[in-house]
Amino acid sequence: MKIIANDKNTIKLEYNYKINKRQVIRKNKGRTINKLYVFNFPQELQDFLNIQDRDIYLYENEDKVYLTSMPPACEYMHLKISTSNKVSVTTQYFNPAEFDNVRLVVDLTSKDPWRSGALGLVCMSLF
Repeated sequence: MKIIANDKNTIKLEYNYKINKRQVIRKNKGRTINKLYVFNFPQELQDFLNIQDRDIYLYENEDKVYLTSMPPACEYMHLKISTSNKVSVTTQYFNPAEFDNVRLVVDLTSKDPWRSGALGLVCMSLF
């Protein structure tokens, strides 16, 4: 975790995690090959967002992808956090094959519109 303060009115927390890549070959006639991309989701962020039933939702707004714990009214993607705190990197919003790390930035001064205006907007990006 890294604390970023652009000015006196902005406080941001940055979490960087490595993407774990693995290939799974299915035991079917076609020998289907699936590539999985996962990263560790921080427990303190789960507690901060008050995540219920290990469900998180990703949505896109102004060319940025955001995480929230409540289903948004816009188009979104539903993800589950595993019991070992791993989350898959979706290929709907990202191309994880080209990147090695995930960056989660929590803006503590911005309001999350889907969590009843609670402070703490979480942005997700790859680098």
